[in-house]
Amino acid sequence: MKFIYTATFVPNEDATKFYCRVPDLPGCITTGDNLEDAIEMITDAASGWLVVAEDEGNEIPKVTSQRDLDIPRLYFGWEASVYGGVLPSVHRR
Repeated sequence: MKFIYTATFVPNEDATKFYCRVPDLPGCITTGDNLEDAIEMITDAASGWLVVAEDEGNEIPKVTSQRDLDIPRLYFGWEASVYGGVLPSVHRR
């Protein structure tokens, strides 16, 4: 099964790291050394979150529309980036 969730990316004050999270997946947060790394890291974190939820029989949250998410637009003078991507397939074991 494939899932598409929105992830947010916010650079730190000197743009040496990006903080990222998937608002629909509680606790699904990580950082990356640059935007490309952050996308890879949050994809991995979200995939792990979903695998554990499926393995434990937990409910998979519904996707919230990007316009309905509460995403502050400015951090440290930077505009937050929003990414909606397809996460790798998650299969029951």
